[in-house]
Amino acid sequence: MSVPRELSLVTVAGRTVLAQTPVAELEAYHGDVLDVACTTVTDDSAVIGVGRSLDMTLELDVSQATKAWVSVARGTVDGALQEVLVGVDRSAKQLFLNREASGVTTVSGSNSPETDFALARFVDYEPVDDRVRLRILLDRSSLEVFVDDGAPAATLLVLNDPGAQDVAVGADGTVTVVSGTLTTMGDAMGRD
Repeated sequence: MSVPRELSLVTVAGRTVLAQTPVAELEAYHGDVLDVACTTVTDDSAVIGVGRSLDMTLELDVSQATKAWVSVARGTVDGALQEVLVGVDRSAKQLFLNREASGVTTVSGSNSPETDFALARFVDYEPVDDRVRLRILLDRSSLEVFVDDGAPAATLLVLNDPGAQDVAVGADGTVTVVSGTLTTMGDAMGRD
């Protein structure tokens, strides 16, 4: 967990679950806001913004998509596309974070041999009313994802090339950004 979070218990589908949301104090670092509502993409992806230090709030209509995703830290580096995906696979009933195309395949630890870095993580998930509400915090090499008001939440390292700056929305089928903003974030240490 790279950002302070507020924890609460909420009821989802009749079950009590832990919800996590970023603290409100993060808004003190907010900068420029870009409205990305009404973006629609069919069987492709489209760039909706740029940046590696962003606070994104998106509501996606996935009613006509088998898969829909947000691509961050995206760009072509040495002829290859680098990106990290946050998305939903409706047929598998899963939420996924995927850095298989991040440009980094393995990492070395101090006490271990090389470990796979190009991986995907999955959690059981079904959108309510065919909508996915995402709060995504990207801070250079850290990705924090809060889904449907923080239940579930996930963290992932992002080691893509610093030049990979685009944010995109994509789908197999059609996805529409019902509402959404991309907000630039200043650095807590005073660096922009």
